[in-house]
Amino acid sequence: MGSLALVVSILILICFFSGPIGYFLTSRIMTSAASHPVASMLRRTLVIINGLLGSIVSSFFLFGTISLFLKTISFFSLVLNIWVIDREFGGNLAGYLRSTLRNRRSRDEDE
Repeated sequence: MGSLALVVSILILICFFSGPIGYFLTSRIMTSAASHPVASMLRRTLVIINGLLGSIVSSFFLFGTISLFLKTISFFSLVLNIWVIDREFGGNLAGYLRSTLRNRRSRDEDE
């Protein structure tokens, strides 16, 4: 039972810390520190691995039968991981959502 508790604790820690670690990896401090092409490629690889691993573990907890507190943490972690990956590789997701919501709101007002 001790090894099962260790595995669950590691999964919860991955879920809890993957978003903030990804946010730190995409910050201006890390982006400017990794100005060399090899360092930039390594940083982007870490962002991808961290984001995918955090998203998978978060979605695992989100759709499982667990407490509401852990579901809330996993939801925010999943949203932050998606935002971090979008922030690193283009930033088009936020603009797309904004324009879609504006168009929907204007269509609702016209009707």
